[in-house]
Amino acid sequence: MRGIESISRSVWSRFERVVFHPGLFEDSDELLRARLMLVTCMVYCAMLIPLVLFAHAQKPEQAVVNMVVLGGHLCVMATAFTLRLFPTSTIPVAIITLVATAQLIHAAFWSGGPNSVVLLCYPIAPVFFSLVGRAVHGISNALGLILGLGVMYVLHQQGFDFKTTGPTVEVYLLILGWAILTGLGMATYASNLSQAMQKRLVDELEQRTQAEQDALAAREAKDWFIAYLSH
Repeated sequence: MRGIESISRSVWSRFERVVFHPGLFEDSDELLRARLMLVTCMVYCAMLIPLVLFAHAQKPEQAVVNMVVLGGHLCVMATAFTLRLFPTSTIPVAIITLVATAQLIHAAFWSGGPNSVVLLCYPIAPVFFSLVGRAVHGISNALGLILGLGVMYVLHQQGFDFKTTGPTVEVYLLILGWAILTGLGMATYASNLSQAMQKRLVDELEQRTQAEQDALAAREAKDWFIAYLSH
């Protein structure tokens, strides 16, 4: 088991060296955010693409809708490649926030508007982008989603036909499960981040205490030496 774990870590480390800009490895916070963004895009690919294909198998008459939604998902996943281009996560996170916000609105519009199952993901999206980036990313995502909801509501009230029937029970449950797992992942990440920050704080306090003790010992030695010479 240890051999397999060692090989897995080695493979993942090499993968990160290929995908990440070298500058991301110089700051632990930036590296942590980059990893969260990368893993999210990979999980996004592993879960949502099969989900869209499953939805297509359930309702093949909505092939155009499913392909349009799938295209949006691929755009979100492609934002992971920006991690190779920039030495910090600031711009990549801004890009994925913009693209994912547009995709969430876009997917909801094409899959039922105000009745879309995609709306299940709306409450957790701002929390995620606040974690992977900064508060401004979460706020931007929330405002974008609220604007999209407002537009869909107005269109619905005016009688606009979204031309999409509701999802099957299987698709609904799969998306709900994905949303729950995403929330669990965010909670785990937040817990790990909190522990890492606490450990860093403790290490800094220990280093500061040790430095103060060394400085005090040096002053005492100096005072003793001066007193010795004066005699």
